[in-house]
Amino acid sequence: GLFWNYMGYTDGQVRDATQAFDEAYCGEWESERAYAQDTLEECWEIPDYLQYYIDWDSVARDIFINDCWFEDGHVFRHV
Repeated sequence: GLFWNYMGYTDGQVRDATQAFDEAYCGEWESERAYAQDTLEECWEIPDYLQYYIDWDSVARDIFINDCWFEDGHVFRHV
């Protein structure tokens, strides 16, 4: 079902969509914010004292404006 939902974002070519799906799919997340926070924390070690200054909702908004989209708990990158 998830793949067929993804097909709606492609030109409908199954072979191309299968490869694009594999490249675009980032996994299942509770929210856009959870994805943003987990992804950035995997990339950089953020000291505890800085955690209080990061607006994770704004970070998520920026990520999902152009780079990704969130569909029923699943995150996809634009490829």
